[in-house]
Amino acid sequence: MKAGRTRDAQLAIGKTITSLTIGAVAKTLSDAGVIGGRAEESEKARDIQYKALPPRTINISALNRMAEGESTDLQPGDRVINLEKLGIVGGMLATWDAASKATEGGDFISPEFVTALVPETLSFAMNQSFLKGTNSLLSAMLDGQGATMDKWIEGYFGTISAIPFPNTLSAVSRSMRESMPDKVQIKDVEGEGVERTINLFGEVLRRRLPGLDEDIPRRIDVWGREVPQTPEGADPIAYNFFDVTKGREVTYDPITLEIYKLFKDTEDGDVVPPKPQRNFTINNVKYRLSPELYEEYSIARGRANRQAAEQLIRSPEFRKLTKEDKVVALRSAYNQIGEEARRRFLAKNQRKIMRGEVQ
Repeated sequence: MKAGRTRDAQLAIGKTITSLTIGAVAKTLSDAGVIGGRAEESEKARDIQYKALPPRTINISALNRMAEGESTDLQPGDRVINLEKLGIVGGMLATWDAASKATEGGDFISPEFVTALVPETLSFAMNQSFLKGTNSLLSAMLDGQGATMDKWIEGYFGTISAIPFPNTLSAVSRSMRESMPDKVQIKDVEGEGVERTINLFGEVLRRRLPGLDEDIPRRIDVWGREVPQTPEGADPIAYNFFDVTKGREVTYDPITLEIYKLFKDTEDGDVVPPKPQRNFTINNVKYRLSPELYEEYSIARGRANRQAAEQLIRSPEFRKLTKEDKVVALRSAYNQIGEEARRRFLAKNQRKIMRGEVQ
């Protein structure tokens, strides 16, 4: 065998061994629950997920406990970092973990595992900055849903705004504010044609430049609280300017952690409290809630969700239930208290609601 071919063969063997070693590590960490999986599809599930173990992250605290032979269960205050910011090794850990979860912890290097690994690898590659815009546009076109295309348009205008206004200004803006502004809602942007496009661009800029988003309604989580701009346990300056790993701490909220763990165990979305729709029905007529009314309704509904969850989770009877029965109990409680919150909100704001656009 020629020297050149021998060298190529040695490199191929080395790459294969390295890849299999990283894959074995990812499988071990995945089975131990140290790596966060893919982002959940529903917004409410992602809300809880980002407070606990965000997608494509690794729990450094749990990894240290694992090395000491201790429990790797998620604990309040655990330190997690973003795998996608750790280069090739981080990307391989994330994709191998996702493939393992997709095959429900099947055998390592089984045909099913390899089949799942291919799309996960492509997904990671398409999520890199140089392909992310193209990928999101294709997804929006194939999805056929207005909300998905609206999200792409908002991102596209955000990219364009970085030309005259550097991303450093956006980082300054994020470090200055305590909570996130609500997302741009295309339906709520006034005007037609060119005027509407200009107004939409203005809405994007208000969320990117320092000091312009103070009068914008805030993004509200499933518990009726404003979503913090900087994650819990992170320094605003360090996180937004210097922390390439985007490290954060797992929430100290026991109710959120209990809901997250039950959701991961059952994979039933009913465990997570619902978020209200932006359309409000009165006498079989749907009205579009204004951003201000939607913020108020989200706070009211979220606080009601929190009250229901706290009462159940702290109840001795609830702890005795099976996981499936806990899901049923939570769903029933959310529905009951949600209706009460809806009635109170309607009684207070019916005239304002009926001024909204009929859908």
